Amino acid sequence: MDHTPFPTRTAIARQWMHHPDARIDRIQQALLSTVDGHRNVIELESVARAMRLAPGALEHLRAQGFIEITASTAARADAASAPPDRLPTGHRRA
Repeated sequence: MDHTPFPTRTAIARQWMHHPDARIDRIQQALLSTVDGHRNVIELESVARAMRLAPGALEHLRAQGFIEITASTAARADAASAPPDRLPTGHRRA
């Protein structure tokens, strides 16, 4: 199963998209527009490299509060169905 995280936009990002300011430049804005919850971290890092953004561009968006990087759907399903003493490291039962 694929356990690669799928970043999603936060409420801050959705609000910012309607009223942009100078917190991120146009190229980072373009990267943010590709974050849709369907592309995983690896795909988005590839997009960032193609845009010639510095390594860590996704982390910068996360630090600004524009995206959140959560476990993939498969990883969340694994964690939810695992017995309490066998939860994958870093996962908590909701």
